[in-house]
Amino acid sequence: MDESFTHSRDLLRARALRDGYIILGSAVVLYAVSASYKIFDRVVVWLYEHQSYDIDELLTVLVFLLAAGAVFIWRRRNELLEEIRQREQIEAERAELIREVKTLGGLLPICAWCKRIRDDKGYWNQLEAYISSHSDAEFTHGICPDCLSKVQQTPSGTAGR
Repeated sequence: MDESFTHSRDLLRARALRDGYIILGSAVVLYAVSASYKIFDRVVVWLYEHQSYDIDELLTVLVFLLAAGAVFIWRRRNELLEEIRQREQIEAERAELIREVKTLGGLLPICAWCKRIRDDKGYWNQLEAYISSHSDAEFTHGICPDCLSKVQQTPSGTAGR
């Protein structure tokens, strides 16, 4: 697991948690202040005494702004949670791709004479073809000094195996 993904995911979770605490804390403070000073009762009495269209409109705007702020904070929280989900999905896909990388491992059954390799289906493949299909290796062909001297020593120019 990449440390940068883990760190950013933890950071996003911390931000979402912080935003949730801000919403909850604001609600608790607002309730506590309004309950201790009986603000709601005082506002109702004041509105009743000063029945004015301007004050009603001002309170409507204030309530709207408070609701809009709560919606904004809630949406931001959801955006952060969605970003966390997307990063976790990317991390899972990345881990899956890493697992799918072609690698050779384990025991390879190889013919002692012709050097062909038996695959999982029981077919014998040329060494180059097998390794190319099971890894990212590519082959170029040359001749080693020992084989070169054998080829040059034979009268027909071809060495036996």
